[in-house]
Amino acid sequence: IKMNRFIKNHFSSLMTDYRSLITILFLTSSFLILTTCDSADPKVQITPVDTTSHNYTFQKWEFGEHSSSVLYDVAIIDENNIWAVGEIYLNDSTGEADPEAYNAVHWDGIKWGLYKIQFFTFCNQTNTNSYPAKSIIAFGANDIWISSGSQITHFNAVEQIKLECIPVSVKKTWGLSSNRIYAVGAIGKMAYYNGTQWEKLILPAGTENLDIYDIKGFEENGNYSIYAAAAKRTVNLEKKILKIEGTKVAEVPVTGIQYSISGIWGKPGSIYYAVGGGMYKKKEINSTEPWEGFHEGTTRYYIYSIDGQESNDIVCSGSYGELLHYNGSSWKSYQPETAISAGALLSVKMKDDMIVSVGYENPNAVIIIGKRK
Repeated sequence: IKMNRFIKNHFSSLMTDYRSLITILFLTSSFLILTTCDSADPKVQITPVDTTSHNYTFQKWEFGEHSSSVLYDVAIIDENNIWAVGEIYLNDSTGEADPEAYNAVHWDGIKWGLYKIQFFTFCNQTNTNSYPAKSIIAFGANDIWISSGSQITHFNAVEQIKLECIPVSVKKTWGLSSNRIYAVGAIGKMAYYNGTQWEKLILPAGTENLDIYDIKGFEENGNYSIYAAAAKRTVNLEKKILKIEGTKVAEVPVTGIQYSISGIWGKPGSIYYAVGGGMYKKKEINSTEPWEGFHEGTTRYYIYSIDGQESNDIVCSGSYGELLHYNGSSWKSYQPETAISAGALLSVKMKDDMIVSVGYENPNAVIIIGKRK
């Protein structure tokens, strides 16, 4: 009997202690959960991606009445001052085909005006003609440089200031001013203008087998990093990316880039892009890390040109009227708006809330302007 009372009393005490323990554990765990959730809130909050608007409206113009017209390059001075160059074939006043091309067009905010910029028939000879123009760079409304073959002219929007031959068949030009211009082109040639004379630059071995399709400089802390894209598109898969420092040229790694390239753009310290047979990106262009391809799911067309203002405001143009915009989060295609089924957009530039792209819709030359709402 005594033993039974002992067990009963002891068991009752144990149960009381057990219930107290359970209560303490419950309260402790609840407190821990609540405090953990409170402290975790800042960690699980997602910072919104800084994006720009995809909301563009487009206008399209076509030029040409005979033969095959095309525009190769474009320069935006402002929304009411745009130049594009190429070859546009129209009929003369009698309705007959004019064999001499218009090689420049200008937008004044209301209409397009056509020009016949003159180039030598043979270098440094007196005879001239409006031969097809391939590249344009504008430092201001009255400070424009246009190339045709291995000639380049300085143009003030009214008349040609000078015309000279240079040691490269030009495909693209880039510069900071009329005293610092780079020209790149066929068979791996590059030249530099210092405001007085043109100098041919020595390029790495193997570049002479390629064409240089693009050159751009990217500013960082007041200094410019300059890069060029070289390849032999439609011929083979060889490619090089060249770094230019003054008059010295070196290669940077292209590991990871599978196909030929036509364009390059970057934001130092943020991202670099190379485009062509695919689209590739890399955070640090000089590192040995491979380029990352991302064209699958973005586009299935060849990309000829890329331009940008910030890492969240980039535009590309390519075959069959492909026109892409990156807003910092996603790529959007405006190919339905360009409505090009038998041609390509060969060059694209952007400034503020404007995109301008040029090329051809066989047999006419094409200009497309997009304005962001």
